Amino acid sequence: MSTTIRRSHDLRSENRRRVVESLRRIGPCSRVDLGEATQLSPAAISSFASDLLAEGVATATRKSVGRGRPQSVLALSPDAATMITVSLTIDRLELQLIDYVGQALGQHCYDLDTRALDQSGFIDAILSAIADLAQSSHAANLRQISISVQGITSHPEGELVWSPILSITHVPLQSAITSRFNINTTVDNDCRLIASALQVSQQDVLGSSFATVNFSHGIGLALVLNDQAFAGIGTSALEFGHMRHELDGELCRCGQRGCIEAYAADYAIVRYLARHNGTSEGSHFTTIDEEQSHAGRLAAGVLDRAAEQAAKGDKHAKAAFAQAGNAIGHGLRDLSLLFGPMPVALVGRSEVVLDAMRPQLTTALSAAGPHPMDPGKIVLPGFADEDGLLQRGLILNALTETDKQIADASL
Repeated sequence: MSTTIRRSHDLRSENRRRVVESLRRIGPCSRVDLGEATQLSPAAISSFASDLLAEGVATATRKSVGRGRPQSVLALSPDAATMITVSLTIDRLELQLIDYVGQALGQHCYDLDTRALDQSGFIDAILSAIADLAQSSHAANLRQISISVQGITSHPEGELVWSPILSITHVPLQSAITSRFNINTTVDNDCRLIASALQVSQQDVLGSSFATVNFSHGIGLALVLNDQAFAGIGTSALEFGHMRHELDGELCRCGQRGCIEAYAADYAIVRYLARHNGTSEGSHFTTIDEEQSHAGRLAAGVLDRAAEQAAKGDKHAKAAFAQAGNAIGHGLRDLSLLFGPMPVALVGRSEVVLDAMRPQLTTALSAAGPHPMDPGKIVLPGFADEDGLLQRGLILNALTETDKQIADASL
């Protein structure tokens, strides 16, 4: 008997979620439109709509459509819930308060020496920042905290296993936040969230299966296969940047040698240029100590200036970007052997930087497998606005998690 009841509740929850997700996807619409989108009966739509209106999750307005009675139009209510998104990047902490339709209600940004903090100091800084934003007069009915971080996170526990922005490991981030605020919290890899934003906005370009390479303070990878996000077993990250490119090669920030990142990350390109500072743009860069396994955030425009030098024929600048493109291309070649050729979104670098990398990247990638790919058919679109995509991915995550809660709320 209990199993039957639970299954009935599960079905109702799933159908209610379909109604909420359809309202979010297609926007304000009639009950008839909602029925067509969900394939639910008019009676079911009427019941779910009545419940959502009574709970303040949705609103109804009258809209005239030709002759006859005005049509009732349903829409999600921005006041139904609020959410906080948290973006953790190298030396920076950004938070945003959003309403139930994804509009920003407030934003805080903090400079934070992330690599100097111990576990207690790191967690306290995040809890304090969240508490400040949660005290806003706009933060009524706070339901969800969604966090992004570069590095490896475990799921569903939400532990920050390892991140290049920190000198500490195994940080119980999700449990610390839920214990303090008693609010549902998720912790995800940043590239995975960026891929979810691209999946929504760039489907015409990328299709249903694609890879996302994120050039940030390292090299991240996310996969979407047949419209489903792919993750590691127990973790949210695919550590593409730490796949081996050369045995006993360049020093990576992770402490190993020869990783893809050690040739293609921003600090790797700057390191190469700094070694040849006698005749290249490298004389204007800060030298990176060979023995340190991390580097701070680069000043804006550094890589663009180097790419411009490469375009002008500077041999060292050209070589720096060639080695970066080669490392990425060989890594993607191996990926294509496992999953088959697919479009690859290149995120976080300007077109001038990508142009400096593309020739070698395409050459390496086109050599995949026993049947080389036609370079003209390799799809490598660039998206420079990493921060914008990450924020959209975070908002999508927060809204999706909140939709799940609201779908289950009446059970």
